[in-house]
Amino acid sequence: MELRRVQAVVVAILLLLPVAGHRKSSWPVINWTMYGQRTTPMPGPVRSRLCVRVVGPAAEVRTRLPSEIVPRERIDLLGRIIDRAFSSEASPIRERLRSVLVRLLRDLGPGFPIERVELVRRDWAVEPLALPPVDRAQPRSEERLAGFAAAAYLGAGGRAP
Repeated sequence: MELRRVQAVVVAILLLLPVAGHRKSSWPVINWTMYGQRTTPMPGPVRSRLCVRVVGPAAEVRTRLPSEIVPRERIDLLGRIIDRAFSSEASPIRERLRSVLVRLLRDLGPGFPIERVELVRRDWAVEPLALPPVDRAQPRSEERLAGFAAAAYLGAGGRAP
């Protein structure tokens, strides 16, 4: 009697397996990447990011990614601030946004006076089979795109207001 139940369950599983394979909600293996219809593309050989570089006295440099300046949900807003703050067109809005950017960068560390703020593009080599695939400590190249002196946007003592 017990053997017949086991046989019935096995037959039911074998009969329902092809039907369940067509319904993604019923068959989670189909949703796995290795069983998917498309393959994940390999990354390109170079990864680029815009960074904000802060230069202090004695040429001390600190570079920050946008995600290190503001929370992730505000990165789009920071991108718009950076675009307009480093604009070549002089305007009152550009001056105000530079002041906002300097204020956001003031928390780089105790006693770190900001002398210059620069926008740089960093490129990293991507090694898809290495772990991690990008070594952020060693950029392949760094290109300065724009910059401004922060003195006009700082309060007394060389610190951002």
